[in-house]
Amino acid sequence: FSDCLVLYESMVRAFPLPNWNQPNYFFTFCGYGVVYYATHRRFSYHQSRLDGSSESVEVGVEAPKPPKGASMSNISGNFTIMKYSILTPIGGMGANYLKIAWRNLVKNKMYSFINIGGLAVGMAVAMMIGLWVNDELSFDTYHQNYERIAQVMQHATFNGKIGTQTSNPAQMAPEIRQKYGSSFKHVVQASWEGSYVLSLGSNHVTKSGIYFEEGAPEMLSLKMRYGTYAGLKDPYSIMLSESVAKSLFGDQNPLDKTLKINRTYDVKVTGVYEDLPYNTSFRNLKVIMPWSLWLIDNPWVKKMEDPWDSNFSQTFVQVADNVSMEAASKRIKNVKANNLSKEELKYKWEAFLHPMSKWALESEFKNGVNTGGNIRYVWMFGIIGVFVLILACINFMNLATARSEKRAKEVGIRKAVGSVRSQLVNQFFSESYMVVVFAFVVALV
Repeated sequence: FSDCLVLYESMVRAFPLPNWNQPNYFFTFCGYGVVYYATHRRFSYHQSRLDGSSESVEVGVEAPKPPKGASMSNISGNFTIMKYSILTPIGGMGANYLKIAWRNLVKNKMYSFINIGGLAVGMAVAMMIGLWVNDELSFDTYHQNYERIAQVMQHATFNGKIGTQTSNPAQMAPEIRQKYGSSFKHVVQASWEGSYVLSLGSNHVTKSGIYFEEGAPEMLSLKMRYGTYAGLKDPYSIMLSESVAKSLFGDQNPLDKTLKINRTYDVKVTGVYEDLPYNTSFRNLKVIMPWSLWLIDNPWVKKMEDPWDSNFSQTFVQVADNVSMEAASKRIKNVKANNLSKEELKYKWEAFLHPMSKWALESEFKNGVNTGGNIRYVWMFGIIGVFVLILACINFMNLATARSEKRAKEVGIRKAVGSVRSQLVNQFFSESYMVVVFAFVVALV
């Protein structure tokens, strides 16, 4: 065979060999075959012929043991080292691939800039859209029972068209509790969100809040910092968010401290709960006051001749664990119609449950049918994000393909010195992975 013996890092195949004292190292003999192993005193090689036959030959050559970190100029008079770098275990091959990949990227700065920049922009856009989509799809999941919480809504027919509304009579919650209580764990009547002035001495703050019945804190699974879920039993009580409590009382424990609401009612702080995150329907809920106090402040409600004739409040429920949302919705369908006069029956009032999981994205109704809502924008931006990422990937592949034509000579030389297909593939994959990693880092920045 040829008197050319090439020792080359990229030819190390399968054995993890930590140092020269180990007997097995791989070499390539130019033009003849692949040496299976070699020691510093004897060499063996495996020669493959074109006719399919093969031959194992052992060559007895005395070779000096090279010092650590040194390179050999020759092994014997008959074998010359053409190219050599100290052989490393198989784990070192990855580092070699990355080193060559880095050199290629530095050498071709414009190519690297365009490729990394284009992929980074695509990744950044896709990630931003993905984060927004995830935020929208996780709306209201802060509440542990959000899949079983619903708002009682109503359909009514006016001039031949079905309208849908969230307003209910103040009697809705008591009626549902009385006649359909077994289907629900909580039934809560509530006011609409409003702004309220809280006064502590000369300190006055205006915060948004809602009047709720007693079961609301537990139904919404509020995370209590002070107090318990039973904080709304007393009509003259109040529950504050953590930020409001801190603005009024600082770092003190605010329980049993007295505030004044709208400069009218003195109430006692009975609970402090963690501020709700932005992606919840109750994100502005900074103050919770008892529904019984709202009735005290609005005595006309109890004086109404027909309490079912007016819709001015909200009703929320938590469905019992052994009842489906659909079944509970069907049961309360005629909860209002059963209490209306014949004159009101012509409007065909029907109550139903609208699940919390649909409040943010699927709250649009047309002629009594839920037609979606903001979910269409989630789909639209999601598709745009995927499309942008695909374009960035296509651009990345096109640039890599175009540049590969300029590297044909390099591939030919590598093959001539003994590189095999898998090594060439690994080398180019290493460069691609490095570009992707750099692009990802840039996208995060």
